[in-house]
Amino acid sequence: MVDNTLDILRQDALSRRVKGLHGGHRIHWSAKDIALIRDYVKEIPEKVIRAAPTAVRKFVDLDSANRKFANAGIAVKNMQPGDLNFLFTISSEQVDLAGDVISIAGVDCSNYNKNPVVLNAHDSSELPIATSSAPWASGAALMATAKFLALGALTLEGHAQKTLVAALECDFPLVSNGALELAASTLQYYIDTATGWRVNEDSFSFDGPANIIVGGKDRVVSLSITISRHSGKATKTLSSEGKSLTVSGECKKMESSGPKF
Repeated sequence: MVDNTLDILRQDALSRRVKGLHGGHRIHWSAKDIALIRDYVKEIPEKVIRAAPTAVRKFVDLDSANRKFANAGIAVKNMQPGDLNFLFTISSEQVDLAGDVISIAGVDCSNYNKNPVVLNAHDSSELPIATSSAPWASGAALMATAKFLALGALTLEGHAQKTLVAALECDFPLVSNGALELAASTLQYYIDTATGWRVNEDSFSFDGPANIIVGGKDRVVSLSITISRHSGKATKTLSSEGKSLTVSGECKKMESSGPKF
C-alpha cells in the first residue's frame, strides 16, 4: 500500500501558507507567488515536514506580563488622557495571524531606525501618528516605545494638501511695550510645511513676514512663533524697525472648516 501521508502534509502546508490560518490574516498572493510557494513546499525534506508542529495561536497572559514588567522595574499604570509614550511588543517568536514565526535574532532594524515613524494601520499615504524609539530585543520579543503627538499629527480629513499637518486656534492676550501694541485676539493657524512652517518632534515653528494692523494701518513685520506640541503653549515675537514685542498664548486644535488666518 502506498503511503500518501507525505503528500497530504505537503498539501496542508501549501494550503495554510496560501490561505492562512482560520480567523487570521490572509495574504493575497499572485499566481507567480503561489507557484514559487508550491515549488518550495515540494522541496522541503520529508524529515522536516513530518516534524513541523501544528500552528497554534497563543494569546498574551496580561497578569503574567504585568509581573514580568514589575520584576524588571517597570511601573504599569492605567492610561491617562495626557499620556503620550506607550510600550509596545512589535513582534514575538509566536505564530502570527499569517501562520508565520519570526526569529527576533534575524530582524534588522537599521533602515527603520533612520526614520522611525509609526503609521496609522500601516497607511503610508497619510502622515505618521507617532515616532518610535529604536526597537530592542527582550527575550523572544521585539519591543519599542511609541511617542504619540499631543496636537494634530494627521492631515485634516478631506483636505487635499498632504503638506498640511494641523489646524490650530490660538488665544493671545493684550500686550504692549509702548512702541508696539497688540489687542487680545484669537487667531487660526494652518501648520502647512509648504508655507514655511517647520514640524519638529516637540513643536511647530515659523519665521517670516506677517501683516498686522497698527493704528488702523497695515504694517509688515517679522514674525517668529513657536507652538509646543505637548502643552499647546505658544510664544510669538513680532519685530519691526529695530523694535520687538513678545506675547505668550494658548493653542488648541480646530475644525478644518475654520477660516485661515
